[in-house]
Amino acid sequence: MHTYKKTTFCELTAKSIGTKRYLFVSDVHLGHSRTHTWYITDTLNRQIFNVETMLDLDAIFIPGDLFDKLLNLPASEMDDINDWIERMLRLSKSTNTPIRILEGTPSHDWKQSKLITKLNEIYQIHADVQHYDELSIIDDKVLGITVGYVPDEWRESCDQTTVEFKELLATRGYSSVDMIVMHGMFEFQIPLAAAKSVSHFKEDVWEQWANWAIVIGHDHRHKRKGKITVPGSWERLAHNEEDPKGCLVVDVSNGIVDIYHVLNELAMKYITIDGVKKTDVEVITLAEKVLKTFGDLERPIGRLKVKYNRMYDISSRLSEWKNAYSEVVVEGSSESDDVKIEADLGGDFKLAGGAINITPDNIEGIILRESEVDDDDLESFKREIELVMNTM
Repeated sequence: MHTYKKTTFCELTAKSIGTKRYLFVSDVHLGHSRTHTWYITDTLNRQIFNVETMLDLDAIFIPGDLFDKLLNLPASEMDDINDWIERMLRLSKSTNTPIRILEGTPSHDWKQSKLITKLNEIYQIHADVQHYDELSIIDDKVLGITVGYVPDEWRESCDQTTVEFKELLATRGYSSVDMIVMHGMFEFQIPLAAAKSVSHFKEDVWEQWANWAIVIGHDHRHKRKGKITVPGSWERLAHNEEDPKGCLVVDVSNGIVDIYHVLNELAMKYITIDGVKKTDVEVITLAEKVLKTFGDLERPIGRLKVKYNRMYDISSRLSEWKNAYSEVVVEGSSESDDVKIEADLGGDFKLAGGAINITPDNIEGIILRESEVDDDDLESFKREIELVMNTM
């Protein structure tokens, strides 16, 4: 039996005796170019990575895209990230809260989550933290449950990954596992117009393999269908992401599964004013009304985009707003032709990524799929690709 509820952290009641509580926070995107890393880690610390919250949890799962891009030292964000990781590890150890991390989209994570397990060893913290970057079925003795882990772009297509996971179940002697943690897209998330262009999983196939729940990252908007729940991103990362952000809490007790979408009430504001069909007075009045809402925040920080008709010039007002609200990024545009792929495909669809990263692990399958190559040429080409990749 599954029930779904929306709540906030302050409304989330303490778990009852015998209940197992798991928290899933996905698509964090540390190192993001618009939503600052220090802001992301601050909201995480205030609401999740603190003693009060973690003492109430049996485990924390991160279903991919903990990072936004490849960060090389000395990247300005790395100090904040390293400090946050050390804090998270020490809290995990002191509260006895295991952490399980799944590799997400290769162009985001770049396997940088391994840094967490490395720092755990270097600092000799000995927190119970595991990172999974391979298709796996884990009999987690600490958690007392079986978990399937499905990283993004494991194979060139979701169909190939599905076949391999089915074979893995059979090899391990399982017909199902308690939970499946994934990164990618299911069919119900994708409008018909995009179904042929976006590789996706089929919910009816995967639901039979999960006893309790399937939690899948990648899509930045919270969605659910049957046993499948999409946490959405923890933070707002762009305009047109005005929807509620947060994480999932999964409670399991005597076969009853309660799933809560817990809101991140501190998520950064991204507001777009479409004033292309309004007069300059109307646009200015609306913008100033919106800017006052930033001023009401504990810390007035966020992003405001103002679109206005090119026959009007409000550049002087834009400059005034930028000076008056130093931590609110105000940008103006006299064009109304922003490309909105998600609007064409469906209002609730957030297309994240699209390209397949070529790696030594998947190059053979890509070549065989796209062309006819004999074994000698294939091995030679693979070596050339690996040499190029090693220089990147």
